[in-house]
Amino acid sequence: MTLPVQGHWSARLLLITSLVLGATTAGAQAVTLRAPGPNTLSGVVTDTLGNFIAEADVYITSLKRRVRTRADGSFLFEKVKPGTYDVGARILGYVARSHRVVVGESGGAVAIRMIRIGFA
Repeated sequence: MTLPVQGHWSARLLLITSLVLGATTAGAQAVTLRAPGPNTLSGVVTDTLGNFIAEADVYITSLKRRVRTRADGSFLFEKVKPGTYDVGARILGYVARSHRVVVGESGGAVAIRMIRIGFA
């Protein structure tokens, strides 16, 4: 399944594909990302069932920058120089996650899968 991307993202594709992982996780989504272009880092935040997480705080600590995810879980950092960065995501009700991402000449992309915190 490919999701439409709105606004200035229309020139940059973020491909989301469905993948059935078995009977217990039927409907879960595997996320396939393409680098969005030079000096950009894009991604998507989902839960362990593949549901998109809106309004998650996504940050690059070393650059002191942060953005919030859109309704479709997507996010974009612009003006990111090539290099290796630790990209984190957090939102109330989920375990915070961090991934090391390489941004190359064609940009970088990351899929962050968050684990819901169970409350009794």
